[in-house]
Amino acid sequence: MATMEQATPDASPVLRARLDIQSDIAMYARAIVDLKSRLNTLTPIGRLPPELLSEILVRGVIDEDDRWPSDHYYNRLAWIRLTHICRHFRAVALSTPRFWSHLRLVKSEVFAELLARSKSTPLHIKAHVDAGSKRADRMSALEMLLPHSHRIKELHIDGPSKLLQSFCTKTVSP
Repeated sequence: MATMEQATPDASPVLRARLDIQSDIAMYARAIVDLKSRLNTLTPIGRLPPELLSEILVRGVIDEDDRWPSDHYYNRLAWIRLTHICRHFRAVALSTPRFWSHLRLVKSEVFAELLARSKSTPLHIKAHVDAGSKRADRMSALEMLLPHSHRIKELHIDGPSKLLQSFCTKTVSP
């Protein structure tokens, strides 16, 4: 199959012009994002010190956790929307381990990342392990807690008794 440059003699200049325009579009898009970030720093909340903003973000996580009873798992990561407000919020959240310490059991890859972000802060975990198709992944995520057991402040687990017994036997072994 011939490339566009080989197909027509004048395709090369056209291709270069297209690439130059795409490069300009990318440059202007970055400039717009930068200008929007600078504009956000002029808002009252954008001028909050990171220490105060981190406390507000953590409170949002705790409030979100309190709003949803343990049997409501569909919005278990809804509080992460706080990190999507702006770059400043995301940067502060990423540098605040307590923001990541109130967790609900989710996919093992996601749970591993959340555990890593929580660093050494005390953990508050709510886990629902069902007998369905997600069981093995949920059990894998639960087992990730074992090396962090010294950090667990609260742990709420519900699910079939055989699965929970299996997990509990692992918690007492060395």
